[in-house]
Amino acid sequence: MESLFAEEGTDTGQIDGKIKNKWRWAWLDEAGDDGKLFRTWCKKMTLSGVCMCVICHKKIPYGGNGKKVLARHSADAKHKAAVRALKHTSSLPGAVTVTAEAPISMADRVCNQKVRICAFIAEHDLLFTLAQPLVKLVTAMAEDRSALSRLSMSNTHASYLSTHGIGAQFKSELSSKLQGHMFSLTVDESTTTNMDRVVNVLVRYFDDDRQKVLTQHFASSKVNIADANTLTHTLTDIMQSNGLDWDQTVSLLMDNCNVMRGKKSGVETQIRLQNPSLLDISGATVHMVSNVAKALCSPFQG
Repeated sequence: MESLFAEEGTDTGQIDGKIKNKWRWAWLDEAGDDGKLFRTWCKKMTLSGVCMCVICHKKIPYGGNGKKVLARHSADAKHKAAVRALKHTSSLPGAVTVTAEAPISMADRVCNQKVRICAFIAEHDLLFTLAQPLVKLVTAMAEDRSALSRLSMSNTHASYLSTHGIGAQFKSELSSKLQGHMFSLTVDESTTTNMDRVVNVLVRYFDDDRQKVLTQHFASSKVNIADANTLTHTLTDIMQSNGLDWDQTVSLLMDNCNVMRGKKSGVETQIRLQNPSLLDISGATVHMVSNVAKALCSPFQG
């Protein structure tokens, strides 16, 4: 780890550069009005025109007035108070003097990074399950330090990149993988913070590249009029926009409500007209269990 302070006796000309009053090591052997040598509290930093009082932990710029700033600091009331406090402070048994020169242990450095991750999670109200994925992310990003040092991203840029960059590429790749293959769909509705009703579609298929079955987000569409005909047309438009046909669909998982699974004109019934071979896998089992629990507990209410 690079030191904060220059070693006494080294050439500080390159550090100070073109400042008016360059550092002189002889200054440390001079004393202030209190009779104490400047070296008892002053250290030259590896910054141009700056030294530090290790008692006050204060940076002192000397480039303009040279060694006069050292005498001025030694006479400062706050500095004198800090010296008096240090003089009357007793060290605990076994305690060691810690200075800015002391290297920070790897355990402390790792602990510091953990604290920063936890603080980020708390500040942005994220799930704790994201802790390890965040560690993997920052580790991967740190591999290219040059690019990382130049990285910046506004909210607008992130939104545009996600929608028209990553999202569009993901949709194109997924659509290509589904061409000529069989798959299953899961359909459900949700309400946004703007009170818009959205139909969300997940697709489950066998990925030839990964050689396993995957479940991925397929599409989302706003449908504020959520009747069976509108939902059927919306789902059909999604299929056609991706170059897919209902004959490729093995099964369709939806809620048990009449709009979705009504025998006369529900969404599933209308889709069966285009694909009679659609498997009947019933509705959402979670809703079924919930309805059974309500019916079981109803005699005991009130």
